[in-house]
Amino acid sequence: MKKIYILLLSFLTLCSCEEQKITGALFSKSFLQGFIDIKEIVSGNISNNDELYFMFQGENIARGNPLYDELCTKYGDVSYNRYMVPFSNPCLVDTITSLDLICNTDFDNNHKKGSSLNDIAILYYSSPLEFIKSGYKEYPKTEDTTPAPYRPSKEYYPYSKSFSDLKGEELILLYQMGYIKFLVHPLQSRQSITFRVQTKSGKTISTDFELNFAPTRK
Repeated sequence: MKKIYILLLSFLTLCSCEEQKITGALFSKSFLQGFIDIKEIVSGNISNNDELYFMFQGENIARGNPLYDELCTKYGDVSYNRYMVPFSNPCLVDTITSLDLICNTDFDNNHKKGSSLNDIAILYYSSPLEFIKSGYKEYPKTEDTTPAPYRPSKEYYPYSKSFSDLKGEELILLYQMGYIKFLVHPLQSRQSITFRVQTKSGKTISTDFELNFAPTRK
């Protein structure tokens, strides 16, 4: 939880510096200022609204690393030409091909221990891919319902989809933070849930979250 708080506090200084030059900002040809090679997933506590905030963590890849230049070229991010704070708004190196939630205890009458929770969970996430592909000209036209900083700046398109409906081609260049909304409240407040992520490179990252939901609603 502490890690997420630290990232939340730094949110205001880690956005695009187009409007004004911020101390520490450097001129950059790319909008993307860093990438995360996922090693683990950390989470905050479950909220009273059954929302779980999470963050991907791992190796930081920034300017000076040949892989950084390779990734910027891959996504066509080579002509932004503005001042940016180094390593602001990091996205994931790898494309995510699947995400799964599995309950390690009985969640409700329809989701016993070992069952998938993909049908009762919504993923909220964001990506700047469409902004970059537009030549840095187009911004999201839909109303943004993703709480900051899970959509860190206006250039990030917000998305929300059921885990059951997620497809790999939609999970490209994801921002490192997001949140999960559970559509069903569990029978018991104490829950153990596995969050499993698979990437295009064949990597699997799996983390068990011990969660305390709010007391059962009447």
